[in-house]
Amino acid sequence: MVRIKRCIQCVVIAVALCLISSVLEANELPTHKPIAGGVSILELGLYSDAPNVSYQGDRVATIKVSDDWFAVVGIPLSAEVGVDVPIKVKVDDWISFSYLVRVLENDYGEEKLEVASKHVALSQTNLERHQSEKTHIDAVRGTFTQKKIDSFKLRMPVEGRLSSTFGFRRIYNGEPRSPHSGMDIAAPTGTVVLAASSGLIIDVGDYFFSGKMVTIDHGSGFLTLYAHLSEIDVSVGDVVSHESQIGRVGASGRVTGPHLHFGVILNGVSVNPNLFL
Repeated sequence: MVRIKRCIQCVVIAVALCLISSVLEANELPTHKPIAGGVSILELGLYSDAPNVSYQGDRVATIKVSDDWFAVVGIPLSAEVGVDVPIKVKVDDWISFSYLVRVLENDYGEEKLEVASKHVALSQTNLERHQSEKTHIDAVRGTFTQKKIDSFKLRMPVEGRLSSTFGFRRIYNGEPRSPHSGMDIAAPTGTVVLAASSGLIIDVGDYFFSGKMVTIDHGSGFLTLYAHLSEIDVSVGDVVSHESQIGRVGASGRVTGPHLHFGVILNGVSVNPNLFL
C-alpha cells in the first residue's frame, strides 16, 4: 500500500464551504459572518475524532454535525478587511490542510468626543493595576478545555435596553480607543443576571475597567463574560446552567451608569454576541 503523504495542502476560500444556512441553524451553530469580530464556520469533513484546528496559533472550537466536523472560528476585531487569513487543520499524524478565510468589510460605527483629559488618562497607579489585571484576564481568555460543545446558541443574560453595540469605537480628543468588545445592556442596579448557557465558572474578580466580572467556560475556547456587576453569586469551580443566577447588574469598574457588559470569546478573541443569540 502506498503511504499517503504526511501533509496534504489544500487552500480554499471559506465562503464556498458553508453549508445551507437552515442546516447550520438546525444544529445550534452561530451565524456565519466572516467579518472582523465575526465568526466563520468551516466544513472539515468526515473523521472519527475531532480535528485539531488553529488560527494564529490558538486552538479553534469544533463540533460534530451528523457525521461531519465543523470548525467555528472567531475572527478578531483587529483583522484586516480583504485579507485571507489561514486556518490550519491537522488530523492525526499524517494529514493536514489549510483553509483561507477572507475577512469581509463591516462598519460598526464610531463617535468622536472632546472631554477633559482627566477622564481618559490613567494615573500611574491605575495604569499599573490595569496592566497587571490585563495579563491575568488575557490568560483566562485563552482557556481551551476539551469539553464537548452541543450548542453555540446563547440566551440573553438580562432583560434590558441595548445601550452600546459590539465593535462601536469612541474617539476621545482625537485619540481612537479600542472597539467595544461586547454588548452593553442597560438595566437597573440589582437586576438579576443569568448564565447565557451551561458551563463552568473559571474566573471571578473585581477589575479596574470591568469591575466585578464573571467568566464562564462552555468548552473548546467558547467563553462568555459578564462585567460591571453589583453582586456576584458564584465562585470559581461552580457548574452553572442557563437558568443559574450568576450576579446582578451594577456600575462597578470604569462606567457612567448601571448596565451589563456581555462578551463572547472564541479562540481567545472577542466576537459579536449577536451572532450567538
